Amino acid sequence: YDKHKCNAKRAAYYHAKVMKPNAGEEAPKYLLPRTNMEKENTEDFVIHFDIESMPDANRIHQPYAVDYAHRKTYNGYRGAGCMRKFIEDVMRIAGECPDKIFYLNAYNGAKFDMYPLFRELLDMKIPISSFVVNCGAIIILEFANLKVFDMYKHCQGDLRTNLINAKCKVLKGDIDHDKIASFGSYEAIPEDMKKDIDTYLKADVL
Repeated sequence: YDKHKCNAKRAAYYHAKVMKPNAGEEAPKYLLPRTNMEKENTEDFVIHFDIESMPDANRIHQPYAVDYAHRKTYNGYRGAGCMRKFIEDVMRIAGECPDKIFYLNAYNGAKFDMYPLFRELLDMKIPISSFVVNCGAIIILEFANLKVFDMYKHCQGDLRTNLINAKCKVLKGDIDHDKIASFGSYEAIPEDMKKDIDTYLKADVL
């Protein structure tokens, strides 16, 4: 890294808005998250999740399914109200250790999953302590003792390619999103297709 020099303005912004240094700390020489990292950032405090949605009459994507994994627990919700139940779950989980920071991770979630999450938080009137959008991506979203995290921002390539390269046992699958959206609601989706959605979501989350 000795030959690399970060853009001073970008480094200062990242340091102030993302790293949130303690008073008196100097800006890092390189644009790397090397300081102010929670020591308890382990799998115990990471909740992986994924959302599936379909557009409504106003072409706004509405979630119809959300699954999440935390430690050895795997759970999910379907249909109207799925996001509210998900948020209630993760706040309950994080609330069991209020002095720790929990991370909500969704692959490429900054440009998709975080938006319905943010919208539901507003509808539920849950206080949001920090929120930053950059180039259409939600890079910071914090509420209670929860922070969003997008692994895609720290990897190159799509999820399936990265899983193959890492020799993971569970690989991302495929479903026909347009066909699913044509039914208009989760309740109208045929049962065999609902099973495909379950399989697809589980592969994404795990």
